[in-house]
Amino acid sequence: MVADMKTIQRIETFDGKVHNDAKAALKHLGVLHANALSSISHAICQLNGKYVTTGDWIDDNLDRFLALHTIKQDMILVAEDEED
Repeated sequence: MVADMKTIQRIETFDGKVHNDAKAALKHLGVLHANALSSISHAICQLNGKYVTTGDWIDDNLDRFLALHTIKQDMILVAEDEED
């Protein structure tokens, strides 16, 4: 007797987490994105609108923006996979 073989697709997000489907991956990425965006927004609001201080903070925290960008790019890739 020969067993039927199935193809199983898993989605690995940029942070190494493996998800059963695109919906779960997008949910995970959505939480990461919201947390990162909220953290950056909160920090900028704490600067009280001081232009130079805000510019310096952004320059000093480019890695936080890069992380946000990475999450967003992964969300786009997963969404494109879901459409296929």
